[in-house]
Amino acid sequence: MTSVSATLKTSSETGSNKNWWLMFSAVVCFSFASRFYQVTTPDHVCWDETHFGKMGSWYIKRTFFFDVHPPLGKMLIALSGYLTGYDGNFPFEKPGDKYSGVNYIGMRAFCTFLEPVSLLWAS
Repeated sequence: MTSVSATLKTSSETGSNKNWWLMFSAVVCFSFASRFYQVTTPDHVCWDETHFGKMGSWYIKRTFFFDVHPPLGKMLIALSGYLTGYDGNFPFEKPGDKYSGVNYIGMRAFCTFLEPVSLLWAS
């Protein structure tokens, strides 16, 4: 009798576990799709890009600067820009400045990629 109830319980837990992974996979896929939808739009500097892009440019150009916040995020943005061909010469002065001939998509896509990946890491 015990083995039958144990088998039923294991079967029930397996189905529940399968449903959880199915729903989790759907959330992750939806997260990727919604984040990457029109990641290249707008083609001008958006709010936080003025700060993170500017500091990423300084890292790429090896220019000293002081910031009160930890550097890892800005260093990763600089690395993604460097790896995708950004040379660090765009000034990122104010929101609304047009990216004319600047490869900004790599930095934006990297930041976009981190959020859905954090879902996977948190599980």
